[in-house]
Amino acid sequence: MNGNKVFMRLFLALIAVFMFWQTVSFAEDYYTAGMNALQRKEYVNAIDYFQKALIQEPNNTSILNNLAVAYTSRGTEAYNKGTDLESAANDYRNAIYYLEFYNKSANTPTMNQNVPIAHQNLTSVLERQKFKLDAPNRLRKAKELRGKGEFTAAIVEYSYAAKDRKYSYESYVAMGDVMKNLSSEYNAAIYYDKALAQDASDPYLHLKFGRTLYKLGNIDTAVRELDIAMENPNTKDEATQLLENIWKERATKRPNDPVAQMNLGVVYQNKGQYDLAMEQYRKAKAIDPKNQMIRLNMATLLQQQKKYSEALSIYNDILKIRPNDVTVATYKATTLYKMGHTDAAIVMYENLLVANPNNTEIKNDLLNVIGETTEESALAHLQTLSEKFPSDADIVYNYAYALHKAKKYEDALVEYKKVISADNKRLDAYLNLASIYRQKNDTAKAIEVLNSAKLVFPDEEKITQGLAEFEDEKNFQLAEKAANLYNNKDYNGAIAVYQGISNPSEDVYLGIGACYQAMEKYDDAINYYNKAIAKDASSPNAYYFLGLAYLYKKDYPKAEIALKKAKELDDLNPDIEDAYKSLKFAQSEQLMNTAIKQFENNKNDDALNNFNKSIAICAENGYAYYYRGLVYDTKGKNALAIADYKKAIELNPELTMAYYSIALSYDALDNKAEAKKMYQKFLQENETTNDEYTQYAKQRLSEL
Repeated sequence: MNGNKVFMRLFLALIAVFMFWQTVSFAEDYYTAGMNALQRKEYVNAIDYFQKALIQEPNNTSILNNLAVAYTSRGTEAYNKGTDLESAANDYRNAIYYLEFYNKSANTPTMNQNVPIAHQNLTSVLERQKFKLDAPNRLRKAKELRGKGEFTAAIVEYSYAAKDRKYSYESYVAMGDVMKNLSSEYNAAIYYDKALAQDASDPYLHLKFGRTLYKLGNIDTAVRELDIAMENPNTKDEATQLLENIWKERATKRPNDPVAQMNLGVVYQNKGQYDLAMEQYRKAKAIDPKNQMIRLNMATLLQQQKKYSEALSIYNDILKIRPNDVTVATYKATTLYKMGHTDAAIVMYENLLVANPNNTEIKNDLLNVIGETTEESALAHLQTLSEKFPSDADIVYNYAYALHKAKKYEDALVEYKKVISADNKRLDAYLNLASIYRQKNDTAKAIEVLNSAKLVFPDEEKITQGLAEFEDEKNFQLAEKAANLYNNKDYNGAIAVYQGISNPSEDVYLGIGACYQAMEKYDDAINYYNKAIAKDASSPNAYYFLGLAYLYKKDYPKAEIALKKAKELDDLNPDIEDAYKSLKFAQSEQLMNTAIKQFENNKNDDALNNFNKSIAICAENGYAYYYRGLVYDTKGKNALAIADYKKAIELNPELTMAYYSIALSYDALDNKAEAKKMYQKFLQENETTNDEYTQYAKQRLSEL
């Protein structure tokens, strides 16, 4: 959106102002002041005046339209300056709110035409801000605006997010809440209704919707929503109180309305105020003595008070008049059970279920009552039921579970299979079937059952976990077997077992690598250590073993890379530290050997350079000091040579030849006293040896 386009849109909007400028009544002064401020481009004042006018005349389309124009004008000014794009965006959002959401039913054709223009202005600003226009981002922005108190702007962003079904429920609920904050109960009700059309499971939303409808005077619909909220313990108290208000008002206004009197009794009953409830039911019955619903409520109240005989008498009377009334018969069966007449209750429930096979409430009540009987009695009743209803997955499942609980595993297997045949979406049937196979140590069958279940429930965590447990158990046994073979030095056998493990872990690859390394097949070992790293790049052990393999292969640069990584991941592991020291010593020794050859070929400067490098790599290489001392001696630097020989002895006390070399150096310096000490020390350390060096030392001592 460039500046010229914005100006043209604003110009068109201002033309619309004059076309639809009508005389306002009570708000005329504010409206006139707003128009004057708008013409002077004093947009802040114009918005303030128009909002004050709108409070007094909320349905005045001229005020609404010009308020939107004022927001648009201020937003366009900010946009063209480019100094505050966020404020420009919010001004366009506010314009959209007053054009589209404030009171759309009062819109004029021109206002409706300006709605898409306002949306395009907002889109242009957002694109300039590089704002992502997807639903999650719009929802995030809506929440941010709401948190800042920018409620009207937030409504617009929520409306964009609501276009994506994934976010529509949350957005509609939020829009309803924000509309309530803006004291727009009618709009709040609209968005609560939209949210419930997406998902009607939240009792709090039913409560909010019912409360809002009550304030709007839509009593019948409010009662419907509050009745739903009253069924949930978390929203029961407030819903019950609102319903009490509603029915008290109606009972007061219509004292001869039996429904109002009865429903007030229902409210009292839900509140546990049984005496008041019975009083209301009696009032209702006095008005309409033939109303069986009133008598039914009286009976349920008596049942709730544990006055079972009185309740049963009423149920029997109603059933004489309405013998096929399922609800009353169900209450009677429940009362019989509460009175301890369990067998009679079960028979009645069974008869009801035969007549109403699709009634899940009757079926669940029957199964619950059977579940309260003894194990033997429950099995007998469930067997009878499963024979009567062989295709009813709930009944057959309960029978299978009772058999399972009684440890009649073979019979339970048969019944669980019937359940799955009748309804392949019974997760517990699969899990219990697998557990029986596990008890029978038939792991293959158990895995087969869970794999069948996974086809039906691909994302079910319990199935995935069950399969993983079986797989882990199997893999653990294989890994244990492979480790034993490794310890017995049957490396090829261990590798074969390791390779039989499905979905090999990092440890499996490390085990295979260790087998190859033990057979000095370092390239193969390296291959598997790299596979372990691919499985878990944060494993210090994998890098440690990889470094060792390269070290044994004498590929020191790669060994150093691997061992450094191992140290980074675990700087406290002494094995890693020892391996790294071994690498440094090997590198030092490699350079030292090169230097020795150079020294032997009289390339003393080259040798000295490499001895220095060798010591720099590993300052604990005593032999490097010793040989560097020889170079210093050759170059006539006897003092330096002596220092290196002493360091060599310090690091390697077994390097007794260094005493001989020190003695020679002191001799060269004509330090006879020290030379004598060193010859003596050399002979002392080599008293069982008789070679040219000990012979010379003895000769020299006699001379000194």
